Amino acid sequence: MTEEYISGYLFCISRVKDIYTKYLGGFNGFFGFEKKKTLTTKDNLLDFLKTYINNHLSKGYSYPEIKSEITLTPILNWETSFSKLIEEWTCDKALETLNGKNGYYLSEYLILILKDFFKEQHVLLYKINSDDSPIFWNDMMGEEYLFETEDRFYIMHFGESS
Repeated sequence: MTEEYISGYLFCISRVKDIYTKYLGGFNGFFGFEKKKTLTTKDNLLDFLKTYINNHLSKGYSYPEIKSEITLTPILNWETSFSKLIEEWTCDKALETLNGKNGYYLSEYLILILKDFFKEQHVLLYKINSDDSPIFWNDMMGEEYLFETEDRFYIMHFGESS
């Protein structure tokens, strides 16, 4: 299992969402970055975002504004609670209404894929709250989640544009 595989699955989910919503497109993705053990979780995220500061500055945002607006909310028991948090992004209910529930929801398959990707690792999950300040994914609306392992962080982005 790789980051690219998970991103590919998320890309397919974003195309399904395009069909079932009024929005014109968007981007879902999954990618990781190295963890600096001397920094806190939030500071690791902010340090990573600093590498993309030119994107922010070109949109009229400064790093101090972004830094003050980002908070992290821990998600307990991610293996059992995450699918409920993302079911709107994976169109679980829309697909069930149309076709019935034949097997797993797309969100549940994503959890199975993530369990395989993170096998035998301790994983913490956080929702990234950015008070509607764009980070760098350029979607008009979205949600981001931060997975933390011993050595790396992974960001999962769900986004849509209109």
